[in-house]
Amino acid sequence: MKKDTKVKILLLILLIMVCVSCKGQVSYPNQFIGRWEGSLRYRSNYNSVYELFEFFADGTLLLYDRESSTEYFGYAVEWRVINNRLIIKVGSYGKAFNYQFSSNTLILTDDDGIKVTLTKIE
Repeated sequence: MKKDTKVKILLLILLIMVCVSCKGQVSYPNQFIGRWEGSLRYRSNYNSVYELFEFFADGTLLLYDRESSTEYFGYAVEWRVINNRLIIKVGSYGKAFNYQFSSNTLILTDDDGIKVTLTKIE
């Protein structure tokens, strides 16, 4: 009876370890860090179009929309990479993108297949 209990506990511990290791790994790849220029409508029901993106190593992303021809207004949001997908989170709303780097270009593709091309400026 004691042997069965030990085996069950060992199996339970192994199962927990497997579940924890299957969880997506969060990362902040250096390739993203810096300032990028492009055009992204974050949510279709908003008129804001973000044109500058500044990724920081701590998971902060500044999204800038143009207030005038020379001024931008910035919003601080969160970003991370989980399971090779870029996640941008604003409050309780999040959006996932597949991404691809090519030289100084970052191509984001959302789940609807809409592509956004960003060019690194710094």
